[in-house]
Amino acid sequence: MTTIPLRSQTIKNYMGNQSFNGCQKISRIHVTRTWNGMFNVEARIPGSTTSSSYYEIQVMISPQCQIVGSSCSCPVVYRCKHINKVLLRIRNSKNSPIPSPSREHLEAQRRIRNQQIQMARGACVYIAYACKSEPEGSDYRYQSTKDKFDEETLGVFFSQRQANMCARNYVINELELMDDDGFDDDDMDDYNFEYDGQEDGEEPCGYGYYHRVWVECKAIEDASPTFRP
Repeated sequence: MTTIPLRSQTIKNYMGNQSFNGCQKISRIHVTRTWNGMFNVEARIPGSTTSSSYYEIQVMISPQCQIVGSSCSCPVVYRCKHINKVLLRIRNSKNSPIPSPSREHLEAQRRIRNQQIQMARGACVYIAYACKSEPEGSDYRYQSTKDKFDEETLGVFFSQRQANMCARNYVINELELMDDDGFDDDDMDDYNFEYDGQEDGEEPCGYGYYHRVWVECKAIEDASPTFRP
């Protein structure tokens, strides 16, 4: 819960002296802090016409409680009655603090962000790989050519999460090199999985196997040559 000490005069200076018609009540509102201390307030207000079921409003407030910017998905877009209503709600946060976003909202935003990243990259797939060092104990980490080693493709996926889960489960269930405690399912959309570890074994000269399991993202037109049975 967050309190933002926004003053009435600050709202008046930003919105001007115009008067605003009434609108529906705010159905959802939450606030997050950005890396530089800004308040990012997002709200939803039901539409008053049949053309839209609701409008999305965003207001940015500086750490010094100045209005940096605002937007609304209604036809007016800029400094509309919906933005004015949200600003008045922010001013009242000293009596009724604004909540943080729900877990469901954060997960939805993360999915949207990942989709946008994927669209920026172009059409792509996520490929899960595994390999291990040669039986005589040489370490692939010091080799410049990975083709010398026992590399295999574990799976090809359109979803980063599915590729990461495939690679993770291979380390846990097939190699039995790690338990499940070190992995958080909520983070499976935020990075490409990578594991690098050693398995003890009675190999020549006392060497064990070095395993590597990882995920790569490749554009579809570049991915086919990398597939290995």
